Amino acid sequence: MKRSGRVASVMVSLLAMLLVVGCKPSVPSKYISPGDLEDILYDYHIADANANTYQFHEDTLRMRTFKAAILKKHGYTEEEFEESMVYYMRHSDRLYEVYEKLASRLSDEALAVGASMSEINQYMALNSTGDTANVWPGDRSFLLMQNPAYASYTFFIKADTTYHKGDKFKLDFMTQFLFQDGSRDGIAIMAIKLGNDSVISRLIHVASSSTYSIQLEDDGKKGIKEVRGFFLLNRSLNSYNDSKTTLKLLLVNNIRLVRFHDVPAAGKPQEDADKEKTLQSGDENERVPKSVKVEDEENIVARPAPQNE
Repeated sequence: MKRSGRVASVMVSLLAMLLVVGCKPSVPSKYISPGDLEDILYDYHIADANANTYQFHEDTLRMRTFKAAILKKHGYTEEEFEESMVYYMRHSDRLYEVYEKLASRLSDEALAVGASMSEINQYMALNSTGDTANVWPGDRSFLLMQNPAYASYTFFIKADTTYHKGDKFKLDFMTQFLFQDGSRDGIAIMAIKLGNDSVISRLIHVASSSTYSIQLEDDGKKGIKEVRGFFLLNRSLNSYNDSKTTLKLLLVNNIRLVRFHDVPAAGKPQEDADKEKTLQSGDENERVPKSVKVEDEENIVARPAPQNE
């Protein structure tokens, strides 16, 4: 009986340990809850968008007025917000969880201000095969912060047999900035390593909440070895003097990397079209025109039979 009691005690202890490890601690009550923070950041985004509309987003005083009004609406002081942001910046995974929920709201808001559904969902239903395919290998959305550990996001694709010579690539994505102050400067770059080990690339700067696109093409038909690139949120020139709680976030979402095969107009694979072109370029003198052959046959039929003398 004693032994069975000890076994039961050990099992209960192990179960309790598993529950402690498995349950993620909640945000301390002295900080803004994830749900309230999501609402505050959403309202701040709306206010920031309005500021951009009226072209005074560099007006720090006006933006601080917006911030104070938003915090008052949700029942928090600026001190409580600053302390909460320190906590969330130290627990970036929790801030990212807040942003994952916020991403869908921002996408809905983008539709409301004019982004068409085709712009957002075009090519999203494609798989990774076929003449037109969405080959994006990473997360469909991610958050960048002016923190070296979370300031960049890289992607890499090693080409396989589904990649052909002459392929074209189009990287589409949407951005949402949440900046209290300072200049906004993000970078997106895509590069393709070709079959002869040469590299073609393109870099663009991202400075506003909008839709962006990068296109590259193997126009020399060298073949594709790999596709890679990264997104980066640059530090503002005055960022070293900023408070550690200054809100400077960039959400990149609705990402797709579409690969287009170079298919001839007739719909034949490029290799077959090249072979056909080679055959057609042969010596025409060695081929008898069909019209001549038909004429010869008619002459033979019309020729009278020889008579016996």
